[in-house]
Amino acid sequence: MSNPGPDSEVMRSESPLWNPEREAVYIETLAEQSRDRKHGSYSTSAWIAVADAINARCKPAQTLTGTMMIHKYLELQNRCMIYRDLVKANYFFWDEKSKVISADEEVWNDYFRTGPLVYLESLVANAMEFDLVG
Repeated sequence: MSNPGPDSEVMRSESPLWNPEREAVYIETLAEQSRDRKHGSYSTSAWIAVADAINARCKPAQTLTGTMMIHKYLELQNRCMIYRDLVKANYFFWDEKSKVISADEEVWNDYFRTGPLVYLESLVANAMEFDLVG
């Protein structure tokens, strides 16, 4: 039997600033801005446009800035690299329906016994979509 991984609904800890809806808008807007990338980098105006889109569509309690968008990009890039490595391992797989990395319970137990527990509360939502624009 397969169990949801560390990013299941029960185990995730969501920041009040970043939730799945905001991450989805972030990635969607970033994808739109990716057409104008220069040498693989986003411009300052692109980061501001992403922040403006989230501020307009999601009405966060705190106004987001372009600098915050860069920090979010780096966080997602790091998280995505970890998830990609997990999915490449033979015992883990991406469950498209539930949007989580899954494995048998024994595999998770072995992973957490030998791997870092910091990923236990990380959020998977939108990670695979980010991989397309990151």
